[in-house]
Amino acid sequence: MGILPKGVTGYDLDRSNGKLKDLTGVSVKVLFLWLNIVEVSRRGDDLDFSVGIASASFPIDNFYECPQCGCGLNCSPAPPQVRKIKMKKSLVSSI
Repeated sequence: MGILPKGVTGYDLDRSNGKLKDLTGVSVKVLFLWLNIVEVSRRGDDLDFSVGIASASFPIDNFYECPQCGCGLNCSPAPPQVRKIKMKKSLVSSI
């Protein structure tokens, strides 16, 4: 619940290891570049977001709320809320 933002245009779910692969329509700004998030996987209580050459981990509790409206399972028409997410300090690169 709450992990896929409105802009997602496609993905493949690898049910054997719980990864979202070939994700399209989602990007993240890193410094001055916009990079496409291509894979999301769960590792314990963290979600790993990969842009291909690098990845970053975030606590899974950042994604208990819907990114569009800010509510959880009990959605009701309410204005969207802006909230900060916690980020782990590590950035992993495969280079």
